[in-house]
Amino acid sequence: ESSNVSPKDISALGLSGQMHGSVFLDREGEVIRPAILWCDQRTQAQCDKIYKIFGYKNFIKLSYNRALPGFTAPKILWLREKEPENYSKVAWILLPKDYIRYRLSGKYATEVSDAAGTILMDIPKRNWSDKILEGLKISRNFLPDVYESIKVTSKVSASASSLTGLAQGTPIVGGASDNAAGAVGSGIIREGLISDSIGTSGVVFAYSKNPLYDSQGRVHSFCHAVPGRWHLTGVTLSAAGSLKWYYESFGPSKNIVDDYPDIKGYELLNKQAEKVVPGSDGLIFLPYL
Repeated sequence: ESSNVSPKDISALGLSGQMHGSVFLDREGEVIRPAILWCDQRTQAQCDKIYKIFGYKNFIKLSYNRALPGFTAPKILWLREKEPENYSKVAWILLPKDYIRYRLSGKYATEVSDAAGTILMDIPKRNWSDKILEGLKISRNFLPDVYESIKVTSKVSASASSLTGLAQGTPIVGGASDNAAGAVGSGIIREGLISDSIGTSGVVFAYSKNPLYDSQGRVHSFCHAVPGRWHLTGVTLSAAGSLKWYYESFGPSKNIVDDYPDIKGYELLNKQAEKVVPGSDGLIFLPYL
């Protein structure tokens, strides 16, 4: 109502959201426990176990990625090891945006760009990897079907229509992970283009016509939201999140506040940084927060 947009004028819905999170559902589609998010670092032991099962180099060759605590696969292993009662209830494992899809449509589905961040995919084939699932003893039945980002996955249900005002039957397309959606919006849809986005995390995103991987696992290799295309990604988990931590923990110096009475917030940190010599006298900040 506040948008003054008629539901009849909405041709389709596309979903986007944070990657790597795990939403565990039971047979009734109810959430079993709070989701474990991308920034959660509790699963290093499970990452080590993945390497023990497959071998470090072989796992990178299989998944096109390293096993990192933020990814979804080690979260599933963590739940199985640390919360076996909850794991015994699992019927579906969804990514955050795909839980919204389920609530809108009643359909369990995902798409390639977000599913790639689970490290359970065969990246060149753009579908779940039987070898990885078998090695980790994760049931394929837990995982939804994988669609290309532009394909219709489901439609708005009658119950969701009554709750949201959206027209029943409105198509819901696959959508994309936050990074892939942002890259499409930035025009990163052909070779030679790279984007850099700074939010809580920092992401450098490079388009690729073919599936590529780094044998040392220094970058992520995922499916792009552009059908039949891929991308390489370099990530730091604490980008603007580090800046927020510094601001809330230390804030700008009193001298800077006094010198710039008309400036507020983070801009004061910029003024303070302008007075620091290049190289910061050798000071190094490690963003592992």
